[in-house]
Amino acid sequence: MKILYIALGSTALSLGLLGIFLPLLPTTPFLLLAAWLYCRGSDRMYGWLMGHPYLGSYIRNYREKRAITLQSKITAVALMFAAILACVLFVVEAVWLKIALAAVFAGVSAHILSFRTMAPDENLRMLRCRDAGRICRAAATPPEASERTESLVAARMAVGFRYFLLRNRRGDVGYAAMKPCTDGTLLFDGPYIAAHERGKGYARDTFLFAEYYCRYKKLETIRLTVDVRNGSGVAVGAKSGFMITGSGLAEAPDGSLTEHYFMERTLLPLHRNPRRR
Repeated sequence: MKILYIALGSTALSLGLLGIFLPLLPTTPFLLLAAWLYCRGSDRMYGWLMGHPYLGSYIRNYREKRAITLQSKITAVALMFAAILACVLFVVEAVWLKIALAAVFAGVSAHILSFRTMAPDENLRMLRCRDAGRICRAAATPPEASERTESLVAARMAVGFRYFLLRNRRGDVGYAAMKPCTDGTLLFDGPYIAAHERGKGYARDTFLFAEYYCRYKKLETIRLTVDVRNGSGVAVGAKSGFMITGSGLAEAPDGSLTEHYFMERTLLPLHRNPRRR
């Protein structure tokens, strides 16, 4: 049965990709369907799709925020209008079919416009990065700590940490680091967000991305450290399902040792087999 779900999910994903280029073929509904099917067929495929830096944002924004960007609204409605107008004027001859196409346009447009218009800065993407200098610049690291932080980032990359830039429409606003481990855990470090970009929900978005990344890598537990002085980070972690398991000294981005909370979250299977005990 899982193979069937994966096959159907891949078909829906293909149609969603075509919808990016074909105005009459919707993108988001097919991506949502693909996510639903992958959810039942494969944790790994589900995690890959939901964590994809471009495709995943369509689904996450719809499911988590019930919103889409103004640019997406304008583009979708304009392209659909142009395609249907061309069909009505040059392709379709039957009056009833022209009326049906107009009704489809009105209905789909109303559905698209009914979503909350997302502020441009809400649309956050996570992109893999191997440039230690760019990572430091993303979090607006102070000049006096930049060289130390860059050396630390490079050293952690050498031992398996993978760094992801947090990017909104204006550019890079921070970063997070993740290390898949052979014991089934994902070590999560961050997010480190530039001071002027905090308070926009980016931490929660990053924790959510870490969950999907964990599923994609077939890992079961996410472990993170949060500076005890970062009250908002601790609160967001708790709201995202993490529990404090202890505290102690941990390395800060500038290489210094500061007191941190150790937090952990174990992921449950998306769908359990009720016959399995």
